[in-house]
Amino acid sequence: WKRACEEFDRDQDSDHVACVFDRDPHQDYSATLAEIRQHGAQGRIGRRKARATRLMAVPSDPCFEYWLLLHFQATTATFTGPNEVISRLRRCEGMADYQKADAGVFGHLQPRLDTALANARQVRQAALESGADSPVTGFDELVDYLLEQGRRHAPQS
Repeated sequence: WKRACEEFDRDQDSDHVACVFDRDPHQDYSATLAEIRQHGAQGRIGRRKARATRLMAVPSDPCFEYWLLLHFQATTATFTGPNEVISRLRRCEGMADYQKADAGVFGHLQPRLDTALANARQVRQAALESGADSPVTGFDELVDYLLEQGRRHAPQS
C-alpha cells in the first residue's frame, strides 16, 4: 500500500492504482485493507487527492495461490496457511511441479480463466452470505477490469 502511494506520487497521470497483497506474510492485513478502502472512498491515495484515479484493493486470503486454485475448483475450505493451498494446488491437473514465480503457470491456466472468474465470484458470494472473510481473492475483479480495458482499447476492425 505504501509503495502504491509512492508510485502514485511519481506518476500522477495514473487512472487506476491496484494494491495487490496476500494475507500470508502481512502482519497488518486487516488494517491495510480497511485503509485502502477508506482512501478509495475518500478519493485519496496516500496524502494526495486522487482526482479520477480509481483505487482498488486486490487482496488474496490466505495467499495468491488461492486465485490459482480457483482455476480448478470453487472451494471455501479453511486453509491453515499458504502451504496448505499450494499442496492442494499441486494436486490439480498440470500443477504437480508448481513453484512460486513459475513463469509457465499463466500460459497453463489461461484456458481456465473463465472458470476461475466464476469460481471467485461464487466463493465471494458464499463468504458474504456466511460472514466469512477467508478464503477470498480480489484477483477476479482486477482481471475483469483489465479485460474490459483491453476491449475498450482494442483496435476496431
